[in-house]
Amino acid sequence: MYKDQLKWLEERLIYGNEEGASHIFIFGHYPWFLRKETEKDEHVESSSSAPHGWGPKGTAFPDSYFTIPLEYRKVAMKLFKKYHVTACF
Repeated sequence: MYKDQLKWLEERLIYGNEEGASHIFIFGHYPWFLRKETEKDEHVESSSSAPHGWGPKGTAFPDSYFTIPLEYRKVAMKLFKKYHVTACF
């Protein structure tokens, strides 16, 4: 599925560039990174509290759970730069 999604993403970025888009925005479910695009997954040491009812009191999730893994992030960031993406949300 990853290869299909990557192909679709690049096709959309090419389309935006060919059509002369003044801005290209990327919207996603997870943040690409927390502090810098080159951060390694194991270097994200912070955590976020789980919602009420998700496990015993004090349950937390490592924040690295909520970011895109570095190996995939590198590929996407390269595409975003190549096709002049304005911002990611």
